[in-house]
Amino acid sequence: MPPPADPLLPANIPSDADELAAALDQALATACPVTALDDERAHAACADALTSLPLLQQRMSEPFQWGGQASVAATELEQSNRTDFNPRIWRRLYLATFAFPGGHTVEARGATTVIRIPIVFRDGLDPGSFPYPFWHSPTKWASYETAREMLFFVRASKIVGALRSAETDPNRPRREMKWDGQWTWTTAGGPQPRVTLFSHAFSPANPHVATVDQTYRALEKELRAENCISCHSPDNAAKMNPLELFSYPNQALSGRRQLVDVLTRNTMPPGAGIASGDRRSELLELARQFADAGDAALAFDEAAAAP
Repeated sequence: MPPPADPLLPANIPSDADELAAALDQALATACPVTALDDERAHAACADALTSLPLLQQRMSEPFQWGGQASVAATELEQSNRTDFNPRIWRRLYLATFAFPGGHTVEARGATTVIRIPIVFRDGLDPGSFPYPFWHSPTKWASYETAREMLFFVRASKIVGALRSAETDPNRPRREMKWDGQWTWTTAGGPQPRVTLFSHAFSPANPHVATVDQTYRALEKELRAENCISCHSPDNAAKMNPLELFSYPNQALSGRRQLVDVLTRNTMPPGAGIASGDRRSELLELARQFADAGDAALAFDEAAAAP
């Protein structure tokens, strides 16, 4: 007998794990079919479709955790390194870098269900189409290129995180990428990676984009002065798990409220805090402004895309 329907879910969103897996498989394969791996139009269409995909809008937890599976034996989400994301941002930036040929399997592990879905990584895209230079680490770049599957972790009817599988396909074509040491750069098309900008995250009609950008720039400047960005960046020098990113505009949205909290409690930097009360108040006000602007921008687009 199937489990009772979750009263908090719309009738058209399945609560049964097998039904959810089938629906997710079909939705991803439809939104992001396999095309040429350098097809920027297909990538953009995939990102737009995933952003407003009702199943993911309603079923993803916030924050949403993403990373690479530590090993085939690491079957729990918490056994691998993860980064926290706002689910909308993760869908547009990260999930859209994959195409989905179709197919799935389902594994039940106590209170957790794992949905495995085959993936193909779009490694031929322009460097500015990736959330950051994955190739800063050859191991990480290889994990994106060769991962066979994406593992979605479901708990209490919510998709709480996803991992690139440790099981890889060594025969997949590889693209050699060399990192020049720059996390950001500028081309004739503007600041890069362009997908990290708020103009990519939100719709052109969103009236809050300029404010959220201004408040982020003001906050990021002062966080950098306090050396916060050296830890809250993709290389994760402090080995945080999960990691909160503040070095890129729209990826910083995930930690906006947590930052307000840690500054209020003066627990950042760990073990020391900020000695000057005036300085901490200055940072706290900037963090609150960014958090409020981020809330408004996200709420506007989520309301516009609501089924």
